[in-house]
Amino acid sequence: MAIPLRVLIIEDSADDASLMDTRLQEAGYAPSVLRVATSADLRTALAAGPWDLVLADHNVPGMNVADTLRAVKATDYDGPYLIVSGIASLEEAIPLLKNGAHDFISKANLARLGPAVKRELEAAQEHAAKRATEKALAERNHQLEVILNISHILADVGPSAVRVSKSLRILRDLAQADEALLRVPDETQLALKLWAHSCDGLEPIRDVIPVEAETPAVRAFKLGRTVVSNYFRREFPVAASTIAPTAEAVLSVPLVQTGQTFGALVLVSRRKGHFSNPIVSLVEGIAGHITPYLYQAKLHFELEQRHHELAALNAMFQQHLNQRFAAVEANVELLKAIEQIGHIVATIHGGKRPSSFEPRISPVDGPTPPPATGAAPPPDSAPEA
Repeated sequence: MAIPLRVLIIEDSADDASLMDTRLQEAGYAPSVLRVATSADLRTALAAGPWDLVLADHNVPGMNVADTLRAVKATDYDGPYLIVSGIASLEEAIPLLKNGAHDFISKANLARLGPAVKRELEAAQEHAAKRATEKALAERNHQLEVILNISHILADVGPSAVRVSKSLRILRDLAQADEALLRVPDETQLALKLWAHSCDGLEPIRDVIPVEAETPAVRAFKLGRTVVSNYFRREFPVAASTIAPTAEAVLSVPLVQTGQTFGALVLVSRRKGHFSNPIVSLVEGIAGHITPYLYQAKLHFELEQRHHELAALNAMFQQHLNQRFAAVEANVELLKAIEQIGHIVATIHGGKRPSSFEPRISPVDGPTPPPATGAAPPPDSAPEA
């Protein structure tokens, strides 16, 4: 089966271009050929690419082969560029071969065209595969650096919310988003609260979202899968108007640990269609690696909250206790003052305390004490006449 091949031929002779087309077909290709003979047509053709192969005559009126080579290299084209000439010698082609041309073929020996094209296309494929591998490896290394950086931040000391916010800023910048935030269930499990964010972002963002609300974060939390909304205002009109009015695209990734979804990582962009598949895959990969650290940070954050609550209760109790101690001390001082007044009054009355300062025994407390010796009997006990 013939191999499809998009071929751009820079040639002023239609007959020569047709002969090249024939030789390519004989080599097992199904070429789709475009011939250009002016600089303007060349620029238009290069912009309309992509091309699999470029064949250039050495001398085209108004165009120098060195100029055409520079014009081709200035584009994204990275395939074979072969010089096909009827008058130029190999010695004339050597400088061009050093500057990026892949081979020189004489029009008198076009039988070489098919094998040369096959060889250069295979080399181009190997080169493209190598570049793709190197790019993937570089991206992977960068991703690992980001994961390690975030992991070290999350494992560091300091307030949990601060450490998570630093991590979110790194993730936001990597995804070229405008805001990154983390939502977790509140104590009632009926709403998602804003736990931490990258601190630079879109205002206003609602702190608490009911779980029955229709938002990307809630949907990702409920379904346990990534939700991508590249046209947020159209797809979630209510949420767009009430939660994040300036957002245009939202990416929400659920955070799952030990089979349980404990939150949602949310990235927000002011640009429609921002979250492409590579960005989504990158964020999902990083989120999967840092989820255990985020979970530990969440537990630490909850412990911090309990500590603050206990500290507040202890402060209230201490304040109440101090107030009670102060009241007791005030009563003691009052009793001391009364005792001193009693001594002063006793001194004034010749050493005897007035009856108002004597202890009184109520009848309910016991029998009335007998009268003092030598005292007159009470009226009802006087002797009969």
